[in-house]
Amino acid sequence: MVGVAILVDRSSGKVDFGVPTKAMLNVDVVAYDPKECPMCKKGLEITKPSSRDI
Repeated sequence: MVGVAILVDRSSGKVDFGVPTKAMLNVDVVAYDPKECPMCKKGLEITKPSSRDI
């Protein structure tokens, strides 16, 4: 049997590998177009990858 094991699935199961898939953690990550980004609209700079200054 062939399958895929994932530690953190940031697609929340939306990616299909064509084989059974198991993830330890599913996370739904929101990605914004730059024109729609709430931080961009406020003129805030991103200072680190996980900035929580929203």
